[in-house]
Amino acid sequence: MPEAQAEQLIVMMNRAPVLSRLEVCLPPFEVKISSLKKLAEGDLLVLPTQQFEVIIFEESNRIAAQGLYGTSGSTPSVLVKESRRKAISSDNSKKYEYLKISLGEVEKKDLIQGNIVKLHRDEMYDATLYIGKNLIAYARLVKVDKKTALQIGEVK
Repeated sequence: MPEAQAEQLIVMMNRAPVLSRLEVCLPPFEVKISSLKKLAEGDLLVLPTQQFEVIIFEESNRIAAQGLYGTSGSTPSVLVKESRRKAISSDNSKKYEYLKISLGEVEKKDLIQGNIVKLHRDEMYDATLYIGKNLIAYARLVKVDKKTALQIGEVK
């Protein structure tokens, strides 16, 4: 009897779709290391771009797709512009670090050019900031003098 149940479970698992999520980030940009060390709650970090072009990363920090961040209805979403895989490189610098700003995750199966995909993200914050794999802060997207910025909510 247990063998039959195990076989049924295997058949069931093979039929179930495997969903995996990929991380959606703003393009990485350089920030002075000294500024990041002083980062505190309430600080504003003005983003270097007005357009919300995003990069969708696979686990190995390879780009799976590119798109535009926005809202569909009232739901944060991504319009997939381009689905192609390529590596991303970063330069080593003693004065600057590449800041990775994660906006959430999308389902891998939905990455088809032209699709608008729902963004799964933290309920309290719009963005998570990383240096490499190290979480440094949570933030909200805000407008400051007609520019988009991140207002730091919690520093780790």
